[in-house]
Amino acid sequence: MSPSRPRSGVFCTECGTQFEDQDRYCGGCGKPVDNARVGSSRTGLYVTAVGVLVLIGGFIWAELDGSMPEAIPTLGSTGPGQIAFVSERDGNAEIYLIDADGSRLTRLTNHPAAETQPAWSPDGARIAFTSNRDGRGDIFVMNADGSNLANLTNDSDIHMLPVWSPNGAQIAFTTWAWDGVSEISVVDSEISVVDADGSNLTKLTQHLDVGNPERPAWSPDGTRIAFMSRSWDGADDVYVMNADGSNLTNLTHDSAWNQLPVWSPDGTRIAFQAIRDGRGDIFVMNADGSNPVNLTNDSDFHLAPVWSPNGAQIAFTTYVRDQGSEISVVDADGSNLTKLTQHLAVGNPKWPAWSPDGTRIAFTVDRGDEQDIFVMNADGSSVVNLTNHSARESGPVWSP
Repeated sequence: MSPSRPRSGVFCTECGTQFEDQDRYCGGCGKPVDNARVGSSRTGLYVTAVGVLVLIGGFIWAELDGSMPEAIPTLGSTGPGQIAFVSERDGNAEIYLIDADGSRLTRLTNHPAAETQPAWSPDGARIAFTSNRDGRGDIFVMNADGSNLANLTNDSDIHMLPVWSPNGAQIAFTTWAWDGVSEISVVDSEISVVDADGSNLTKLTQHLDVGNPERPAWSPDGTRIAFMSRSWDGADDVYVMNADGSNLTNLTHDSAWNQLPVWSPDGTRIAFQAIRDGRGDIFVMNADGSNPVNLTNDSDFHLAPVWSPNGAQIAFTTYVRDQGSEISVVDADGSNLTKLTQHLAVGNPKWPAWSPDGTRIAFTVDRGDEQDIFVMNADGSSVVNLTNHSARESGPVWSP
């Protein structure tokens, strides 16, 4: 593996990424380093951002303008569905479940540790998540009602960002090695997989010279895994490999920060964020890396693309300098770029999540020390505040 050069004890507290010596922007989320808030304790590894505990995640470019919702209902008829999310309403980060109409709020985990990053199994029967209850970051699985909790990793490394394989047989995630001496020394990363019963834990990229691999994404057919990797010189690229770690291919191979790949529902294309020249844009390319197209290409900063279930649109977070963030959508061919939340005075909307039928979008609204889970129709209408609590509640994930 190529060595990284982390700044000792310096983390972005919005996304948890450790800054490296040459960084001008956070490698996890793209926020300018000079403006990022940083921390110097191991708790920096367990920061809640986008409602999830991540080493790659989100940032806030502008300070909040203090505006509050004008007429946003706290409950409404938003249709069926359940949403898992992270809440700190009981003093620490826990996994909660709520119906999409705001009813039946249920606490699924109950532990003094940070429980974050919920990920539904494809059949909706289980939820994987990250917890540091055993002293590190480990991948846990529980039933969707919170029962039958199991630690799948339970070793000396730090494991985060679980993603289920399409058939539910495996979970991929990012593994950071910890030297066991310095409380915050994260020295290297790998893409790992484990069977859903905790067997066959494997670091797929351990013997590959690809820098520091992070953030795996399964292809819809489960045969391949896309991921981003940071090289020693600070550049990021999007790679793809077979699900067993073979047949590695660099899809981007340029000087930009190419990050957070996501497969189209039909598996023919990959969307990703590219940060270059102080800007972030959403790109789409064919699954073999050919024909990359910039879908946004304007003065705003666009991050973290998410495909609609039918593959016709991509939602993402847009940061407008000196104004804050919005939820945006664009057609997959680059047409009809729209800021859906532009006219809502609700703080900073970010990190959209499509409902399984594509008719609704859940998202986090950040108001500093307070965050809430909102739901709206896919056209931006019928906005509902589901949680409406003074705590930080974020990272919504729809049940299948």
